Amino acid sequence: MEFYEEEDFTAKRINLRLWKRIFGYTTRNKRFLIGIIATLLTVSAIDILYPLFSSWAIDRFILPKRLDGLTSFIVTYVLLVLVQGFCVFAFIMLCGKTEMDVTKTIREDT
Repeated sequence: MEFYEEEDFTAKRINLRLWKRIFGYTTRNKRFLIGIIATLLTVSAIDILYPLFSSWAIDRFILPKRLDGLTSFIVTYVLLVLVQGFCVFAFIMLCGKTEMDVTKTIREDT
């Protein structure tokens, strides 16, 4: 049986100058960064709302055993899921575009 020994990277120092330079490349396209931050904030806000929706549904529909208002609750919940799905897709696309732009710019500068 072959044994693979993993390298220890914890002893190596982080080159802050290099990371500052790379971050400088990412800030050249500010609208992608603004979009990434906006999608992250939206997804985070929706993640916070899910437990609140669950508790509201329990208090409003399950405990009193009523169904009035359930349709609007379901529509709102589905819309939140769709918005979150779109934001995750947009986040992945924006990060991919940012990555490609940074690597292209670095290649052009060297």
